[in-house]
Order: sequence, then C-alpha cells, then structure tokens
Amino acid sequence: MKPPALGVGLTYTPGLEAVLERDAALIDVIEVEPQLLWRRSRSPHRSFEVNQASLDWLSGYPRRKLVLTAPFLVLPVGIAIYQHGIAAPGTAWLGFAYVSLISQLTGFFLWYQGLAMGGVVRVSQVQFLQPFMTLAIAAIMLGEKVTPAMLGVAVFIVATVAIGKRMPIAAAKTAQAIEIIRIEP
Repeated sequence: MKPPALGVGLTYTPGLEAVLERDAALIDVIEVEPQLLWRRSRSPHRSFEVNQASLDWLSGYPRRKLVLTAPFLVLPVGIAIYQHGIAAPGTAWLGFAYVSLISQLTGFFLWYQGLAMGGVVRVSQVQFLQPFMTLAIAAIMLGEKVTPAMLGVAVFIVATVAIGKRMPIAAAKTAQAIEIIRIEP
C-alpha cells in the first residue's frame, strides 16, 4: 500500500503573508502553531494579546490549515475515543510509537549528547546531509521519484550554507573584540 501524496507544507509565521499570497499554488497546507498568533501587548494592563491581523489573514487564506491545539483537544478527543473507540490498524500505532518515542524523545537526547561530546560546530555539520538523506529515504521507502531538480535544490542548499560559513563577518568581529580587549587595561 502506497501512502497518499501529502504535498508541500509550511509553518506559518506572521510576516510571511506576502510570500504565501504570491506563491499560493506551491503550498498545499499551512501548519499554524497557536503561540504564533499572540504578540506582546502595547497596553500596560496586559502582557500579550491576540494578533488579530494574522488571525484574520489565516481565516481568509484558501488553503488547508493544520492547527496544533493538543492541550485544548484532550477532553473532546477523550470523549470521542470513549464513544467510538479507536479504529487504527496496528501498523499505524507502531508508526506513531516509533515517531513519538524513538525519533522524537530518544533522538532528542542522543542528538544533544552528540553535540556535547563532539562540539556544536563539528557535529551540527551532519545536518548538511539532511536534504540528501530525506530524498534517499523517500525514494527507497515510499517509491518517490527523485528528479534532477530536487537534487539541484538540495545541492543549492548545501552550497549556500557552505558559502555562508566562509563569510569573514564573524572572524572580523572576533578580531575587533580581541583588539579592544588588548587596548583597554
């Protein structure tokens, strides 16, 4: 059984409206995290307020939205499970358990332990392989066709990061900071 095509998604951030409107046909679903719909209040009586402009824009956006509201859904989902049961095959539960326990929970600890052992700068370079590994796994496990354009974009991403790392901006600032420290008694 081949899984359905999921399309392209993007996590919404206030300020992306112009990009999303211009290239609306490229995005199939927008992930909305509720904390992004709040902003610091200008009123001295409140700390935060709803970002009404973002909420209005999202309400009118014609594409599908995935809203992450887990804490608010515990009670309604619990009631629905009690009334109707859970009708998911065992393979779906195994996949859910793997993603929850191995990929997210255990992977979190292993990743940060690796960063601590090998140094953030050296170990984080492994992330440059992520676009290629994602394409390879999608081709092998899901039967996705990897096009030359996909490989080109992956190479472009890695090249952009590599060029950015060679920029002398940080080195110049560090050298200035060292000189300032030497000059001042």
